Amino acid sequence: MIPKGLIFMMNTFDLIEYQEQARNASSPRKLFELWEDICRRYDRGEIGKYELDEMKEAIWPMMRLLTRLQMEIDGHPISGESKAYVHSISGNLEKRKAS
Repeated sequence: MIPKGLIFMMNTFDLIEYQEQARNASSPRKLFELWEDICRRYDRGEIGKYELDEMKEAIWPMMRLLTRLQMEIDGHPISGESKAYVHSISGNLEKRKAS
């Protein structure tokens, strides 16, 4: 049997930790899973609007970037400005993975 206090500790929300997870995610799927977890926590009242908005700012830009990068890898055309942005950021992602 798990003590009641331990269950509370397992369910606590650490904004800084979640933001770090969002920054370090390397696939759209991981970001979508993280966003779904955030939305569930918000719906249950475990986090407030501030945490939801902070996580939105951390997740959505990276989700868009990784989705565009995946589209390019899969051979779907991307507009010029987006393509340049994806190429500049993809180099940074590769450097992060290598370290």
